[in-house]
Amino acid sequence: MSGINLVPKIRIESRERRIRTRFWISVGIAYTIVVASVSGAGYSYRQDDQARVCKAIDDTEASARKESQRLEDAIAQLKQAEAKLNLLREIGDQPDWSLLLDYLARIKGDRVVLRGVRVDPLEAHDPKSKETAANSTRTQDVYVLELDGAGLAPTDVTGFVLKLEKSGIFQRVTLNGTSRSMVQNTSASTFTITCELRG
Repeated sequence: MSGINLVPKIRIESRERRIRTRFWISVGIAYTIVVASVSGAGYSYRQDDQARVCKAIDDTEASARKESQRLEDAIAQLKQAEAKLNLLREIGDQPDWSLLLDYLARIKGDRVVLRGVRVDPLEAHDPKSKETAANSTRTQDVYVLELDGAGLAPTDVTGFVLKLEKSGIFQRVTLNGTSRSMVQNTSASTFTITCELRG
């Protein structure tokens, strides 16, 4: 026995169209969600990747700056050594005391004042050295530098002496003594320093 469909054909077709429409809408929504999820994951991945690249660049630049600073420090030390060597050569080959005076003016700083500078051969400074000059080469081309000056504080004087010793120019540096006195209406530590210099 065959059934009889009492629903009009046009209503059946309309219902089928609605079903197909809902189906494709559901498919479209699902596809959109999947695409959005994939795109979001890709965007997040690109952000993380860019952050890692930026950090690597920053680390490289920081390392390069450190190495550049080390190189600049080494070049500065080399220039100081060259200047000291040139000064020693100039004084040793043909004494040019203006070079020495200029060097003293640069290392004494603002808290030390030189009131007197005198350079004599060792024989003239130490008469006893004449007795051994014939049998010794110690006094040959040796000069004695006498410095008379003042520092604002005792530590300024000792600091100046240390700079003279570390200069590498003098064979011996001797602080003969210090005393407190008034210098230009200011209490200061006066001093006398003797330095031996081989010409």
